[in-house]
Amino acid sequence: MAKVKLTAGRIEKFKCEEDKAQSFLWCAEVPGLGIRATPDTKAKRYIFQSKVKGQSMRITIEKVSAWSIEKAQEEARTAASGRLVEPRKAHNQACAVAGLDMTLHGLRRSFATLSEWTETPAGIAAQIQDHKPQGVREQNYIRRPLDLLRMWHIKIEAWMLEQAGVEFVPVQGIQNLRVVK
Repeated sequence: MAKVKLTAGRIEKFKCEEDKAQSFLWCAEVPGLGIRATPDTKAKRYIFQSKVKGQSMRITIEKVSAWSIEKAQEEARTAASGRLVEPRKAHNQACAVAGLDMTLHGLRRSFATLSEWTETPAGIAAQIQDHKPQGVREQNYIRRPLDLLRMWHIKIEAWMLEQAGVEFVPVQGIQNLRVVK
């Protein structure tokens, strides 16, 4: 898998190899970023390839014609962090509107602390925050369905809003989520 510095000229000249379903041009500067070309379409696409929790993953980011190389590199760096959307942008906008000065870490710390007031089990609060299970029991024996996590999240959210003096009525229509394959 040869890696090159992506330039407009290289991307323009890049074509799908004959007798192949797809060909890739990999970026030397940003690990996992590449260009995919297929013989049936002239539209080349930025892709990102990585391993997530031991599983190989490849996602199509955008058409080459829609983004600059720099924009694709920025998005690939975000995807490499394990997120498909950079959370700080929306967080910073919300803080600016509310007149707050709080980091994402501060927000997570506040959530963990305030969830104690609702007597949320520590393992559930940790799982809502996407922490890895701690201890043998959590790692091997406890499987929590999404509905259980939602129930506790609604309880935490309702308590926080009650403390802020905001009336909160949880949505009742979203019940029994399930994975669709």
